[in-house]
Amino acid sequence: MVMKPVMRGSRTLHLIDVENLAGQALPAIGEIRKLRDRYDGQVGIASTDLVVIACSHKALLSVALGWPGVRYRVRSGPDGADLELLDVLDHERVTERFRRIVIASGDGRFAESTARLAALGCHVTIVSRRQSLAVRLWLAAHAVIRIDDPAPGRAEPWLSRTMRMSTGSDVRDGGRRDAARMVPPDVRADSAGALA
Repeated sequence: MVMKPVMRGSRTLHLIDVENLAGQALPAIGEIRKLRDRYDGQVGIASTDLVVIACSHKALLSVALGWPGVRYRVRSGPDGADLELLDVLDHERVTERFRRIVIASGDGRFAESTARLAALGCHVTIVSRRQSLAVRLWLAAHAVIRIDDPAPGRAEPWLSRTMRMSTGSDVRDGGRRDAARMVPPDVRADSAGALA
């Protein structure tokens, strides 16, 4: 599907993979409530924003009771929540409706969509747990907020797209980038040690 550039609107779309953000497949209602409060405190949700939460059918009751009043997408199986959120990005003309998109997942599966949205003029923020942030997603986003950061509401300054772009090439090393220098020490790597 071809996405059009951002035209209007100052609303924010929040796409939340609640199981990824909670760090478990079946979070309890109380854990969902704490996650909701922490998310709202660190990211902020305006009354005009659209919040879409994806989860498996097994987690839906806890999610709906712990985070009421939002839109739910349900799909079970491997990467079910990811696929539901990607479906929203691919089929709901989000670039025409929102200037800011917050993707609450550290999964690298969102990197391509994040880069495409950013290229079309959307400001894309990733919200993730410290240990589940894939480097390719981190590189594609404008900013990252760590939901488990002890200082609420603070995006890491080294995560800004402007800073990465301005320091991406170093004349002293012939213009080559040393990926290890650009990746924060706690960004996730796969089992073979390659950056996810």
